Amino acid sequence: MGRTLCLYDRFPERAMPSDVDSGGLRMCYSLHSCAALKPDMRKFVTTSLLGCILEIFNIDASGQIAKGVEKRFLPPIYKDKKSSIGFIDRKTILGISAFSATDDFIYALYDGRAYVEDEDAWTFPNQIGVFDWEGNPVCIYVLDWGVRSFVIDEQRNLCYLVGINAEKEILLGSFDL
Repeated sequence: MGRTLCLYDRFPERAMPSDVDSGGLRMCYSLHSCAALKPDMRKFVTTSLLGCILEIFNIDASGQIAKGVEKRFLPPIYKDKKSSIGFIDRKTILGISAFSATDDFIYALYDGRAYVEDEDAWTFPNQIGVFDWEGNPVCIYVLDWGVRSFVIDEQRNLCYLVGINAEKEILLGSFDL
């Protein structure tokens, strides 16, 4: 069945009041999280869309995982009471929504904007942050248009991506790393 390494029913730095339904909080982690496996299969990284926290896990030769590094860049911010936008506060920064990984680096699609309830659904992040496998920031690519998804081609040293520009045209492109 497995073993539990981390519980995400509450954020470690701020316990929610007992009268708050933690379902919305669990949904923020489970439905809005992403992960990537290092190609050598010795590590994987995970995060939640809210705030910006990287958790890097080690995988041993037998497949057992153990928490390695945790880097906290921006905390998730939640309201104490549920409202029309759930537990998300307008001060909540949207963090990482997608990963791609190589043996050397973690590439993360990073938003960095505060949550806006009525924001245009066609607005996507335009930054790809690069981290080493210890969670240290290496660099950030700021693009001219929003990115929906991307992959890294390590052999050609390229990033291929699908996104949308200001005119709401869907684009397929690439850039040199």
